[in-house]
Amino acid sequence: KSKKFDENKPWKSHVDLGYITSEEKKRYEGIWVSNKNRFLEMLPQQNHHLKKIYKEEEEDFMVNFVVYEIYNRSNLPPRILCQIYYMIDLKHDGTITKNSFIVGMWLIDQCLYGKKLPAVIPDLVWDSVEKMVIGVDVSHKSIQKNKKRNARREIKELKRHEKIV
Repeated sequence: KSKKFDENKPWKSHVDLGYITSEEKKRYEGIWVSNKNRFLEMLPQQNHHLKKIYKEEEEDFMVNFVVYEIYNRSNLPPRILCQIYYMIDLKHDGTITKNSFIVGMWLIDQCLYGKKLPAVIPDLVWDSVEKMVIGVDVSHKSIQKNKKRNARREIKELKRHEKIV
């Protein structure tokens, strides 16, 4: 029996893997691409030297109020959104990087699925954004398939052992 995605109960089809999957990352990157570097020129004058640094660096940035505008679409309470922002704002200069934005989006999704915010973002989450797992199928279906296969093997071994005894 295959389960279909139920829009009214999205948490039912959520799999808690503890890291950001490639599908999630692609979805978050799409949002990042359409909003990165917006309003960087609106940074306060005291951050003028930062603007020059941002232009020289290869990495793109997103200003905090653009991040809030995007995150606020989740309809999570502002208190939760602020907690998420402070967890991902590693530079504390009013901007965040792509990896931080992606982790923030993932944390929002976790909250929407009913999970509590962690006190600290696990290294596995940061690693799953920075590094791609190549050649390894880590989808939910493959994990379930392997569990079933291993269970069948164990049952066979137990039956074989019973016949010997």
